[in-house]
Order: sequence, then structure tokens, then C-alpha cells
Amino acid sequence: MLHHFFADSFLQTLLKMERTGFSLPASPEFIASFYAGGISIEIGIWIQNHFKTSVEEFAANLYQLMSIIFSPSASEFLSREAAAEQSEVLKNIKRTEK
Repeated sequence: MLHHFFADSFLQTLLKMERTGFSLPASPEFIASFYAGGISIEIGIWIQNHFKTSVEEFAANLYQLMSIIFSPSASEFLSREAAAEQSEVLKNIKRTEK
């Protein structure tokens, strides 16, 4: 479920980047799935560690990581709305797991 959420979100961003001429090192689908898998695993570890990192800090870390992954030249594709949406998903995960 998480993997699909992140993969779909990343795929839309990557496709937009590709349409504007940004050169990707692999297919948008592969890149989206690869990074969504890593994030999904990190969320699982965060849950197993009983949310030792706050939701806000965890979401900020994800946002920073995505900014680095998509590089400064592509940072305009990473919106604050997307970060807020991811933060809301993490809050819902935390509520569900309690």
C-alpha cells in the first residue's frame, strides 16, 4: 500500500521531469519503484522502533532526501504540498499502529 502511494507519486513527478527534457538514468517506472521501496522499508523500521523519531522530523528527513535524490536542478518538481501530503500519510500510519 505505501509502496504504491509513493511509487505513483514519484512516477508522476518523474514523468513530468522527463516531459520537460530532464534526462533520467533509468525508466521512470523503475526509479519510482526503487525509491518507493526504500521509503516503505524505512517507514516499517520507524514503526518497529515505536516512532522514536517525531512525525515532523521523519517527514522533514523524507523531504530532504527527495530533494537530494531529484537534485537541485529538479527541486522545483518537489512541492511543499507533496511533503505535506506525505506527512499526513505518516501521521495516519502512526495513529493506525497505536
